[in-house]
Amino acid sequence: AMAAAEKEAEGVSYLASAYYTGRGIKQDYKNALFCANLTKKNPLSLHVLIDAYRVGNGVEQNLEKSEYYRKYLELVVDKKRTKEKEKLLRKYEKEIEAGELYGVVR
Repeated sequence: AMAAAEKEAEGVSYLASAYYTGRGIKQDYKNALFCANLTKKNPLSLHVLIDAYRVGNGVEQNLEKSEYYRKYLELVVDKKRTKEKEKLLRKYEKEIEAGELYGVVR
């Protein structure tokens, strides 16, 4: 069941990316962000969120939020995470789940 859920999340992330870039589908930032927000732990979705907030595509531009997602992405893709980085990753995940993105980035 876990594998199926991960496969599905991957598909939704691809959809987010396709909507965002308009690759093979009509470009639609609203749908891109909807899909990306459903699968925030996926690197592809994080790329969409990072760029959307950086330039203000489909959302109000928010460089702090963009940078926050970029730092989270770094941790997500780091295959050799230290214990400290692992703890930081969990902290980011909790904040993202809770939607507490403001006042977080130092």
